[in-house]
Amino acid sequence: MKDFDYWKKKFDKQELLEFSTDKEGLLWLKLKSISKKEPMEKFLQFADIELSSQKVSQRWRELYDRMSDDIDSSISVLDSYAREETSAFLSGLNIEALSDELYKVRTFKWGGDQSNSLDRYLVTHYVKKVDSYSRLQSKAQEIGDVSYGYVVSSWYNHWTSILIESVFKGHPNVVSTVAQVKGVDFYVNDVPFDLKVTSLPKGFVNEQMERRGICKNELCFLKSKAKKLGITFDKKSPDDEIKYAILCKLKDLKTSESIDALNEYSRIRSEILDHATEHPAELAKWLYENQGEMRFGAENRIFLILVNNEKWEDSWKLKRNVSMLKPTITNYLDEFVKKDLSAMRLDFVYKSRDYTTYADVLFVIKD
Repeated sequence: MKDFDYWKKKFDKQELLEFSTDKEGLLWLKLKSISKKEPMEKFLQFADIELSSQKVSQRWRELYDRMSDDIDSSISVLDSYAREETSAFLSGLNIEALSDELYKVRTFKWGGDQSNSLDRYLVTHYVKKVDSYSRLQSKAQEIGDVSYGYVVSSWYNHWTSILIESVFKGHPNVVSTVAQVKGVDFYVNDVPFDLKVTSLPKGFVNEQMERRGICKNELCFLKSKAKKLGITFDKKSPDDEIKYAILCKLKDLKTSESIDALNEYSRIRSEILDHATEHPAELAKWLYENQGEMRFGAENRIFLILVNNEKWEDSWKLKRNVSMLKPTITNYLDEFVKKDLSAMRLDFVYKSRDYTTYADVLFVIKD
């Protein structure tokens, strides 16, 4: 029987597919976003509902049981409440002022590791690696820079996400969650989605290069060109700095060989981007299977992939360019009703466990 406990168990076990196709599951999920004390009280007042239970967990269960009697009507009431709350939030969001602040950020240097963990990065690179206190003291500025870079990058990601989500949440086909629910930012035509905004992942690009028999990654390719052309670089520098140095020297050299190397580099990138846009499900699967353990989720996702084709390394800047992103997002949401949900179905494996979800990929490419 698909009762309250059935859906809770499904959600807790990350077996989320059924929430997209079953209205009872949809009702449970929408009620979860108001299951905490304050949003629950506000909704009950909005819907003019009185409950007998006193404990918050029991009130959520009682509300679900009661609203299950007329699911369509209940979902309609929940959506009306969510739209009212979203409208109030968006009206108080000064998009222009927020955008102005985001445009003050000049560099994006992620201080953590690939799992988004600054703590793990600091432990790996300093706590367990440096065995001399005086040497640790000498790295105080370096540690400070790493930490500050992480904070600025996290701040930038958070507020650009607010900006981009405002475009989604302001669309008539979208209903936002009222309070935070793990794995659900909003519903598009009653399909729950988590929004992920990113550039074309380095790992995906490197994997594509290796598959093509070019090199194991971009840096490997550039180093081979540097060696062939007698270009030197500081081997002790971080990978990004080595990559930058080689590219600059290739451009400055201006020989036929260096120009050929740069053209080949651009061609490889173009081919990989074309492959990603032509096979979005492959990219989506890679993103699910290579996500960090701390933020793992099997929920439905819309991946918004931003690529600055002039310079991929500057793709992060597109996150704040709402005027550029809005037409593509709006058109996608306008046409969503025509989409076949079964075509979005995606199977993936994470830590030897099989998952099934719904996913879509939306590209915004600046040429």
